[in-house]
Amino acid sequence: MDRHQSPGRSTCADMLCRLLDLNDLDLHIYRLLIQGSQCARDLAEQVGKDRSTVHRSLQRLVEGGLCQRQRCPVEGGGRFFRYAAVAPEEVQQRIRTCLDNWYHRMEQALDQFMAEFYSNENTNQ
Repeated sequence: MDRHQSPGRSTCADMLCRLLDLNDLDLHIYRLLIQGSQCARDLAEQVGKDRSTVHRSLQRLVEGGLCQRQRCPVEGGGRFFRYAAVAPEEVQQRIRTCLDNWYHRMEQALDQFMAEFYSNENTNQ
C-alpha cells in the first residue's frame, strides 16, 4: 500500500512522503543510498525492480533534495551516474523549511477564509 493511502497513520516517513511526494520504494532506495553511493543498475537488482522504475524513484529523490547525482565517465567513452544520499542534517533542515512554509500558507489561508466568510455573512444580514 502506498503511504499516501494509509489513513490514520502518521509517522515521520509518512510526513516525508507527503511533503516531498515520495512513495515506499523511494524511501527504500534512499535508505540504501544512506549506506553508500550506488548506480541505478545495482539499486534495481537490490530492490527487485526494473531499472526504469528505479530511475523514476531516483529522480524524485534528487528533486526532493534527498540525494545527489554524480556523473562518472567510463573508460573508452560513455558515462553513468552514481547516486548518493544527502546528509540527514540537510534533509532535516529541508523538512523544517517545508513545514514552516506550509504552516505560513495555512495561516494566510485561515486569515483569508475568516475575512471572506465573516464579511460575506455580515453583508447578507
